Amino acid sequence: MKMTPKDIFGIVVRVAGLFMLRLALWLFYDYMAWYYHIPASAYAASTNVVDPKIYMIWGVAYLAIGVYLLSGAPHLLRFSYPDAEPPQSTVDRSDEPSEPDPERDLTADGKTTTCVHCHAAISADSDVCPECGRSLY
Repeated sequence: MKMTPKDIFGIVVRVAGLFMLRLALWLFYDYMAWYYHIPASAYAASTNVVDPKIYMIWGVAYLAIGVYLLSGAPHLLRFSYPDAEPPQSTVDRSDEPSEPDPERDLTADGKTTTCVHCHAAISADSDVCPECGRSLY
């Protein structure tokens, strides 16, 4: 099976999600290191952050973005690759009567019509099919 550009874009988005999750876990670790007074990562040790709670805030943000990207980012994918035609409705409308087509339903003599559902011959003055019992209109 050949991969389309849409498939490749989906893979790139998921890989970006993995990197975001990695960064979120790193920030959570740095926050916990500050909170429990354990050695922090080299990044946290080299920065001069006034309030280390910022690690938790950014960690939550990166976690949310990472999970969204890992799920495939359906909104981003739809925006990047819009479908040529809108999705078809999955509702079955075969039981609903269709609009009659006067040119197709009139017979040669012009006095009888044909039921659009069962194609039985019906007189022009009747509104109900004698075969299937459905309304003509």
